[in-house]
Amino acid sequence: MKKYNNFIKINESKSVLEQLDIDESTITNYFSENYDYDEWHSIEMLSLDYFVDHIDTKKLNDVMYSDFRESIYQDDEDEENVKDFLKSHESTTYDYGEKFQEYSVEIDELYQEKIIDELDKDDYDDEESFKEEIEMRKDYTYDEKIDDLADEDIDYLKNIIDWDDYSLDKWHSWYNGSGLEWLEMIYGDFTATKRDRYSYNYSNSHPDEDKFNEIKNFIDWNELDKSLESNFDFDYKEEFFTGQITYNQNIQWEIFEYNNRNTFLLFDEIDEKSSLGKSEEFQESYIEEFLIDEYGEDLDDLDEYDKKIGMKDVLLKIDKKFGINKNIESKYKQYMSRIKGKRFNL
Repeated sequence: MKKYNNFIKINESKSVLEQLDIDESTITNYFSENYDYDEWHSIEMLSLDYFVDHIDTKKLNDVMYSDFRESIYQDDEDEENVKDFLKSHESTTYDYGEKFQEYSVEIDELYQEKIIDELDKDDYDDEESFKEEIEMRKDYTYDEKIDDLADEDIDYLKNIIDWDDYSLDKWHSWYNGSGLEWLEMIYGDFTATKRDRYSYNYSNSHPDEDKFNEIKNFIDWNELDKSLESNFDFDYKEEFFTGQITYNQNIQWEIFEYNNRNTFLLFDEIDEKSSLGKSEEFQESYIEEFLIDEYGEDLDDLDEYDKKIGMKDVLLKIDKKFGINKNIESKYKQYMSRIKGKRFNL
């Protein structure tokens, strides 16, 4: 579907650019390929929650977990955390592909050593009583053994723990395996401040600046830009496209080649250095459109008087802005007298 289907002077109330004949896709494709989103890549232009929606969560989670892992120190860990970890290890698996080792065998062996160390055979009436005490303690549940060992010395338990397992467990149980949740424990809710999507807040300081700095290296900028593009209406893309016509020679050629009847409209929009304006194709097309606009007929249908006046006028206009293309000058040399006289101040 074409956006522009109004040709020369069909609607005088419309601007020249609005009357161009060009497909909408030409405008939207150009916008997609050439618009620079860098100005939007700051907290001053977008609300924080907009950036949060475009985080590469896997990258963020991996890096934040690595930082979190470095913060776990064996000596500092609370007794209850250590006990809870060991009591829950058997059913815990995570997406990271790591599975907790079986600690029950180590707990049993450690508890057996503790029993032997604690019990004095001489305190019992006979061998049978001593063995009964040992067997009774062996029958303690897994959780009871953990509690008993912790009461004696928490280091018993800390020394058998794999601290990679432990860190991973805490990462998921405390922060759901989410790097953003961990950052929110430090900085507060990243999506609590809801503002207009495009805020234009140019103050020297921004309340979310620290939060933004923590996540900006994890933002998928390509996805964010695609999202931005979908929110720009066609008028915005059209304005960007038409703003490039005067200076972008690729666009000039594309508009001209899409429909040569755009020539008349392009003439005033492109500058004197344009390769399009200096080309034989453009100048030939402009001559045709100029005569149709002035006389309602093309060159071959004009009478000799109108042909003579019209050609001299259009060639002078072309020469004044772009200079006459050599092939055009040779083809229409019989109409070049005014231009030659002007050149020699005649």
